[in-house]
Amino acid sequence: MFEHHPPASALAGYVLGYWFVSDLAGVHACAPVRTVPSTATVLTLHTGNPNRSDDGSTVPAASLLGPQPTSRTWWSLAGTQFVMAMMTPVGMARLFPGDGQHLATNLADLGAMIGDRDAGRLLDVASHDDRRTIVRELDRWFGGRLTAAQPDVERFAAAYAMLSRDGKIGAAAVHAGLSIRQLQRLSMAYVGISPKQIYEIQRLRASLVAVQLGRGDPLAGFADQSHQIRTWKKRLDLTPAAYARRGQSLIRRSIAVPEQWTHYL
Repeated sequence: MFEHHPPASALAGYVLGYWFVSDLAGVHACAPVRTVPSTATVLTLHTGNPNRSDDGSTVPAASLLGPQPTSRTWWSLAGTQFVMAMMTPVGMARLFPGDGQHLATNLADLGAMIGDRDAGRLLDVASHDDRRTIVRELDRWFGGRLTAAQPDVERFAAAYAMLSRDGKIGAAAVHAGLSIRQLQRLSMAYVGISPKQIYEIQRLRASLVAVQLGRGDPLAGFADQSHQIRTWKKRLDLTPAAYARRGQSLIRRSIAVPEQWTHYL
């Protein structure tokens, strides 16, 4: 079962949504699940058997996964069930200020960050039978974490919006009233990756989505096809042609609304 729910309107720009995943029967058990590079930070609450990470270790029941510059492999077990909440870079700056620099490429135990009692309460929320109730309670929790807008966060948000549109770091810095060095510092402090990495990951995802869904230009933002191929190999460890030959994974083929689940290869 794969189900997506949007966040409350007050969280728009901060939380991308909530994704419910359930494989109690173990259809995908012991099969590698590859996720794509992402600038999002992912909060995951396991109410079934937790996944295993690419190093074979069991992931925490409640975790935070920082931005991932390259693809990553996971292994699910029979009895898998969890809900994910994805936060934008700006959302990370507002919801977990000061933590982003430690999370990039890392998977952290949520209890170690917010306390085991609070993490346990979130797991109790995720265990509710009604998904609408879970979404409502997660909306309330995220809303309670939203910090007051600080000038640096507002500048970072303005730069991020411009960077997402055209990828020009200098223009994004000027738009936000920052120097390039200041923008670099804020980006590393809030999300742990550079403005260049943010744009490169977003460009790659757009290219991948165009290939996955068969619409859009997979070369958009790249100098040429060779540039696209190099980026795919660097961040996905495969080329567009190899992906087309291999076909999409079983997990992606099992998803009824694929545009809501572009984080799976």
